[in-house]
Amino acid sequence: MAGNARSRRAFTESDEENFCHFMAIKIPDMSAGGRMGHKIYERLMDLPLVDPENFGWVNRHTQHSWRGHYKNNRERLDKTINELVLLENPTEKQLFEYDRRLSRRNLAGSGSDQPRSAERAEHEHLQYFSSS
Repeated sequence: MAGNARSRRAFTESDEENFCHFMAIKIPDMSAGGRMGHKIYERLMDLPLVDPENFGWVNRHTQHSWRGHYKNNRERLDKTINELVLLENPTEKQLFEYDRRLSRRNLAGSGSDQPRSAERAEHEHLQYFSSS
């Protein structure tokens, strides 16, 4: 009998803390849109490619699992994300490129239509940790 090689794993408190931290940096304002979009979860899944030590936690779940968990726990997770935003104070450079608050001019040349790749993941990683 063929089965799924990947078994389900429960989301831990640590998983949620890491996820909320990521969302607080990339999409700090819910009105910017994107927390339920597929692109942000693609970017999330790219991060372990360049920094498995800091982003190994991402690989505990699939892209669809992360999105589904957020969708099913949105109210609770958004409260945590909003608290972290106040602590993190993310810069415009760190924001997700599909943020509605960014102008199209800022997005020109961002390569937002590029396929997922190690280079794209490296770019995301550098933006995630950039503080200026």
